[in-house]
Amino acid sequence: MTNQTKLFPQKRLSAARSRTTPVIELVESGPALRIAGDEAEVLAAQDANRLRSVGLRLIAAYDYGQLLPAIKAGNRIGSSRFVLGPKTVDVIIEPKFGFSDAFRLLYYVNGMTRFEKHTSSAYLDAGQPIAQIIDLVVTKILEFVEGQRTKDFRTVHNHGTQTPRGKLLIREYAQRNLPQLKVDRMPCEYPDLVRDTLENRALKATLRLALRLINTIPYARSEDVRRKAGSGLRLLADVRDCVFTANALRQISYTPTNRHYAEVHRTCLLLLERSTVSLVPGQHFEFASFSLDMSEIFERYIRKITYRAAHRVGLLAAKARTRLLPALGSSVTVDGLVQGESSIVIECKYKTLQNTENGNISGVDLSDVYQAVAYAAHSGVQAKTALVVYPAPQPINGRSVQILARESIFGSGHERRVICIVIADIGRTPDVLISSFAQIFKSVPES
Repeated sequence: MTNQTKLFPQKRLSAARSRTTPVIELVESGPALRIAGDEAEVLAAQDANRLRSVGLRLIAAYDYGQLLPAIKAGNRIGSSRFVLGPKTVDVIIEPKFGFSDAFRLLYYVNGMTRFEKHTSSAYLDAGQPIAQIIDLVVTKILEFVEGQRTKDFRTVHNHGTQTPRGKLLIREYAQRNLPQLKVDRMPCEYPDLVRDTLENRALKATLRLALRLINTIPYARSEDVRRKAGSGLRLLADVRDCVFTANALRQISYTPTNRHYAEVHRTCLLLLERSTVSLVPGQHFEFASFSLDMSEIFERYIRKITYRAAHRVGLLAAKARTRLLPALGSSVTVDGLVQGESSIVIECKYKTLQNTENGNISGVDLSDVYQAVAYAAHSGVQAKTALVVYPAPQPINGRSVQILARESIFGSGHERRVICIVIADIGRTPDVLISSFAQIFKSVPES
């Protein structure tokens, strides 16, 4: 995959709806692409923090003795739109390991395992893969709203009615209605079956966000996505419009009465926690993006894989990043921690290793090894083994996980620790990776 600039005619969020939009295509952590003209003007006018938030960085590059602006992508993938007056530039960052593998990781860490079977072929179709995630989210919300129970009992507060029901609010009647001469209006509270619930507000907010995002991405089925989102919004017409964030969605607690919302809310998080739309009327700049931090997704993926692998062989593992608090000194946070007869520290490094001419793999950073050794020797864990896990640069023949190097390191007090450099083939299914890591955990006491 190479960086390039294309032109896509498409509908626009700005006034210039029929003009041709330049699209800059980059590869995650790939080489910088020199830009000029409108692209350079629009991107140079953006705030550096805004560019950084979607994994972009403007740099200066020499070309035949001239210093020219260039754009470079980091470890984020996605699609972003930048607008300066009538000028618009779309930037698409593709994953270095392919969209199919990237979305398999994304679905797995979000608990959407039943969607994984579509990832091998869904993104081979014509169209923008990021837009297909938006299409998927809108489709799942519409299916839920059409097929599931979306009304629930909630306490309704009526400030004054001639036909009161439920609990009569005598104090409010005396303090509010009587002074206003509303003697025939009795306030009351009663349970009623309504659709305007917090759970449905999250669905409606996600559909509105999807409508704005789909207009910023070149996609053959954009009209179909807009139609499905419109159908969902009509079904939720009596639900109050509100700004809904990913943090607000995570705070919803699920009970037997609303547990059926849990899966569709996980689907909503795909957009809510990774999207930004800044379209304030009167502002000079417009901005919209959908961005995925692949480093974070890889870390969460390996942690979930190793958690299940540890339990398969009877070991304990942490579900989240573990913060180690020593009696003295500073605290550290490790990506994964497996505890048993011999504790194991796991550090994930989303870096691209290189294949050498003789078939070996190079590019392991010594600082990653030193970091793993320091965490293993930390007074809060005292692990005997540390695994430094990288994504495999290419499929591993006959294996899903391979130990590249295993070294014994002796620290103070002649304590022996084993450091293993491990590569994992993210193109393999999670079940295969779980089995491979389980075999590694079983062999740790013998190291």
